[in-house]
Amino acid sequence: MFSTGRGGKPLEEPRRISVGMVGAGIMAKAHSIAMAAMPMLFWPPPALLERKLLADVGLKSAEEASLRYGYSAFTDRWQDIIEDEAIEAVHIVTPPDSHAEISIAAAKAGKHILCEKPLARNPEEALSMLKAAEEAGVVHQVAFNYRKLPAVELAKRYIADGAIGRVLRFKGSFLCGGYDPNMPFRWEYRKAVAGGGTLTNLGSHVIDLARYLAGEITEVNGALRTYVHERPVFADNVEYFREKVDVDDETSFAMRFDTGATGLIEATNSAWGRSTFITFEVYGTEGSLAFNYNNREQLQVCFAKDPAERRGFQTIDLGPQHPYGHGLWQSPQIGVGFSELKSIEAYDFYRAIRDNSAAIPSFFDGYRTACVCAAVMRSAKTMSWESTT
Repeated sequence: MFSTGRGGKPLEEPRRISVGMVGAGIMAKAHSIAMAAMPMLFWPPPALLERKLLADVGLKSAEEASLRYGYSAFTDRWQDIIEDEAIEAVHIVTPPDSHAEISIAAAKAGKHILCEKPLARNPEEALSMLKAAEEAGVVHQVAFNYRKLPAVELAKRYIADGAIGRVLRFKGSFLCGGYDPNMPFRWEYRKAVAGGGTLTNLGSHVIDLARYLAGEITEVNGALRTYVHERPVFADNVEYFREKVDVDDETSFAMRFDTGATGLIEATNSAWGRSTFITFEVYGTEGSLAFNYNNREQLQVCFAKDPAERRGFQTIDLGPQHPYGHGLWQSPQIGVGFSELKSIEAYDFYRAIRDNSAAIPSFFDGYRTACVCAAVMRSAKTMSWESTT
């Protein structure tokens, strides 16, 4: 017991879990904010998190990030997190080429794993991670955080309840950026590290939403396009040379689902005027759903059963009565931002640990998304339909 509630009744202290963070970049910031904010939003929380150890390839960056993000210690060896028996959960926020090695080691050490997306560079790596986690019996979750949007969860409930009938079609997009050949080269532009370009970085989020809302994707027919084939490498604000880009800047593909539904997805980093422009539309036999991340506290719904003179899209403002609303802000006008989504993600992950249940989305979802991405890559070469199995 750690405090006294009203009437002198003691309040039961939530379980404490020591956490290790592998990586010191922008996602380390996002996950750390989520860990700190999670009990402030969702009380009582499934656990109180102790940010114990942060690891990064550079000792200086690890030290700075540990101070900035509230970790007790830092190291330049991710193996130190694996070897620390007091650490129960590991957040992996490194580039995709290291996900498999770190995740498999963490699983073998009996640690629960929350890994950033894409889960791996290819289906084979993703499957090895899934098998290791399942064999170890640890909780495993992939960070498709947009699935945690209250609007997405509400859309899922409408579909599960049969409110729009049988799903016929899904259409989704993730558009951002702008055509800029002078954007500096980053690891995201190297396939050996990232596994792919816009398809795996942005498109994977929409693939996850499509699978969640419309069913398993069985076949794809798509295209990939690279607009900028070389990007500058700078040092001290001076361009030294240009590095070859071997991943896509844009993708679009058609889909077939195991439910009989069809669909389209597009993703690009070359869309001036768009910034995290995520949309989806789901059309069914009895109605439709539509969502735009720019208005993420709203879901558009249309029902065929409405009288003809009233039929059309209606707006539902998401609030306390909707999924995750009990922990979020009390008015849709306040807004749900990226930090809140990561906090929901952390809440679900640690709730699964507490309840000894499966986390969603799991490494299986990451694996199936990798299968879809690989099929799109094959389709872009064969110019034909490709199976995702």
